[in-house]
Amino acid sequence: MLRSRRKRKTETALALADRARDGGDWALATRHYREVLAREPGNPRIWVQYGHALKESGNIADAEQAYRKSLELDGGIADTHLQLGHVLKIQGRKEDAAVAYFRALALERPLSPAAGELLALCLERGEATAQLAGRLDSSWRQHSPALLNCVASVNAMAHEQARLAREVEELRREVDALGERTGRPVRTNGEAPAVASALPALE
Repeated sequence: MLRSRRKRKTETALALADRARDGGDWALATRHYREVLAREPGNPRIWVQYGHALKESGNIADAEQAYRKSLELDGGIADTHLQLGHVLKIQGRKEDAAVAYFRALALERPLSPAAGELLALCLERGEATAQLAGRLDSSWRQHSPALLNCVASVNAMAHEQARLAREVEELRREVDALGERTGRPVRTNGEAPAVASALPALE
């Protein structure tokens, strides 16, 4: 009887928490999810929902701890790694966020939300993702071939971005040199709108 009563209280608190979440009342959702966790501390799904509520309430550091607790209980859920990556990115810890996104990718298809987040981070930082992938232990790297394929693809895109940046810089130098040779500066405020006018007139 006592167990049945406790179960009903837990179910009621969970229903209230979900209702508050769906209604956008994150402070109330946080309180009710905490109440559920007091009764079911080993439930990874509730820890994730608690983390969501904390994040939306602005308690980013506490949300991180909630997601980490969920992963301690069940590290095989890609979305939890994804959510952890989000809160780490919000805190400016982008390398740690990239590791979380890599781990999400190891559990999910390559074209997942984690892939998009990871690509954005890599392009923003302009770094080779192999450096970030190196922070994963071998069991994660070997978990899914899709992870390594994604790393290779992102690396290729990062190198292409760097190549294009070098070509743009080289073109700017050539434009400046053209202006010096003709005695007519070509660029204005860092741009080159008047290349044609700097060319010597044809006889």
